[in-house]
Amino acid sequence: MATKQVIDRQKSANSVVQIGTTQLGLLLPELAKELGLSDEGPVGILLETSLKRLAKVRDELVAADDALSAEDSQDTGARAARERAMEAAFERIVQVRGAIQNAFGDAIPEPVFGAGSTPTDPNRLLAYGRNATAQLGKVAFPAPLEGLSIDPAALASGLTAKLDALATALNAMAAEERETQLARQQRHQALEVFDRVFTAVARQFEGYFKLTGHDELADRVRPSTRRPGTTVSPPTPE
Repeated sequence: MATKQVIDRQKSANSVVQIGTTQLGLLLPELAKELGLSDEGPVGILLETSLKRLAKVRDELVAADDALSAEDSQDTGARAARERAMEAAFERIVQVRGAIQNAFGDAIPEPVFGAGSTPTDPNRLLAYGRNATAQLGKVAFPAPLEGLSIDPAALASGLTAKLDALATALNAMAAEERETQLARQQRHQALEVFDRVFTAVARQFEGYFKLTGHDELADRVRPSTRRPGTTVSPPTPE
């Protein structure tokens, strides 16, 4: 979905292109006469080329804005997947921690899990879980409490699966964030180019309209100094 700053620029560009195109037949003979030109052709080519350039950077800006919106949407999906994977890993860590505590009480010579609460940051949780998985394969477990049985290898395997899913989700999220940042930079560059071209072309037509006595048309294409990439007057309805 296009952002307001791009929609406003698009409307203003459409207005300048429309006015410039429809008024060329009026403007060129008067401009040639005012400037003492025997041939209006070169000026006509210049103005037509300027309008085409403005239309091109307008379309490039809209495309860059759409690309950023698409990346933002993909970020939302990747973020949701990361949250689901984190919740599953967190829950499994709590379960494993509880199972070990129930089976062995305080009889374990080395702690499988570090001191303190389970991390809630996804990257810290992954590191915390990986360390616990490694410890499950190293700790010499005593016999479990009477009536209880536990399989540390199975616990490690189940936890590893959840942690692998979290790692995949984190990598996907990081990739999406990089792509979104790139799309944001490209949109920013497209904005800068558009504002430069729009201002130049709009001023070009404003000056020529004024030169030939068409003040009303000049007012309609005058670029704003307060709102880059837009006209002072409301754009011509499409």
